[in-house]
Amino acid sequence: MNLSTFQRLFAGIKLGERGAANLRDAAGGFITGALPDEDIGKMVGSRNVSPEFRRRLDAGEASGHFYTPAGFDGVPRIVAFGKVGKYPLYVSVGVASDEYLKEWKREAVAMVGFVALFTLLATSAALHAGRSMQQRIKAREALYRQEERARAISELAYHDTLTGLPNRRLLLDRLAQALAASNRSRRYGALPFLDLDNFKSLNDRYGHVVGDLLLVEVASRLVACVREMDTVARFGGDEFVVMIPELATDRRESLEEGTVIAGKILEALAKPYALPLRQDWQAAEIIMHHCSASLGAALFFAHDLGSEDIVKNADAAMYQAKRAGRGQMRFAGPDH
Repeated sequence: MNLSTFQRLFAGIKLGERGAANLRDAAGGFITGALPDEDIGKMVGSRNVSPEFRRRLDAGEASGHFYTPAGFDGVPRIVAFGKVGKYPLYVSVGVASDEYLKEWKREAVAMVGFVALFTLLATSAALHAGRSMQQRIKAREALYRQEERARAISELAYHDTLTGLPNRRLLLDRLAQALAASNRSRRYGALPFLDLDNFKSLNDRYGHVVGDLLLVEVASRLVACVREMDTVARFGGDEFVVMIPELATDRRESLEEGTVIAGKILEALAKPYALPLRQDWQAAEIIMHHCSASLGAALFFAHDLGSEDIVKNADAAMYQAKRAGRGQMRFAGPDH
C-alpha cells in the first residue's frame, strides 16, 4: 500500500483545531498523519502515545475507542483506532473532547467515514490478492463493528459515564423540546435542581470510589421517583437535574404537583445508604451513610424563558435552599 495514499487521506480530514490523525506501526511508531502545530517530519519514528493507547497496543487489540485526558501532546481527546487489515499498521483518529462535544454528530460521521476508507483500502488489497468470499464477509462485519464503535463514541457526548444518566447537553435538548410541547399543550413543567449536602466529606474520608457508589445510588433513586417520560440528568459532581413536563394547565396547580414530586425526591434521598468499601482482598466493609439534598426548582411554560435561563433560575433557587439548611426546597421567582 502506497504511503502517499494515506498522506492524501489524512490531508483531507477535518478534525478541528486540536484533532489528530495518525498512521502508526504495531509498536506505536509514528509514520504519517495530521497533527495540530506539529512538524510531521520530526514525529516520524516517535513512539510517544497516550498511556491508554499504549495499553491497547500492548494488549494486541485490533480496534477500539477510548477517552484520554492527555494524549501524546497533552490534549484531552476522544479517540477511535483500528488496525489496517492484516498489515502491522494502526490508524487512530482523535478529536479534542471540548471540540467534539460542540459538534459531535459531524465528528462522529467523519470518524466513521475515515475508518471506513481505510477498511476499503485493506479490503481492496485483499481482493486483488485473491481472498475468499469469507474474508470479504469479515471485512463487511468489521465495518459494521466500526460503525457501532462510532455510535458508542457519540453516546459519550450525551450521557454521564458514571451513572449512565443524560448529561447537561441532552437535558437542554430535551428541555427545548418540552418547551415546544408546552407551547402546544399549554401545560406547565417543573425543573428541580439538586445538590447533595456534605458530599465532599464522604469523598475526603473514604475516597472517590465510595463517593461514586453514592452518586450511582442517588441516580437510581431519582429515576425511581419520576415517570418514564421525565428526564433525570447529572450535571457533574454531585449536581442532578430532573425535568418534569406535562403538569397542569394552571400555574398554581402545577406548583402544587411539582412540590409533591420534589418532596418525594428529598424523602427518597434522605434514606440511609449502604455503601461497600473494599480494601485489597479483604471482605467489603459496609459504610452506612446518611445524606440529604438541597433542592431548587423552577416552573417552565411555553417559550416564556429559554432552556439556559430556566436552569439558571432552578440553580439559584437551589442555593437559596442550601442557605436555609439541609434537605430544604425552594422554588424560583414568584413561586418562592
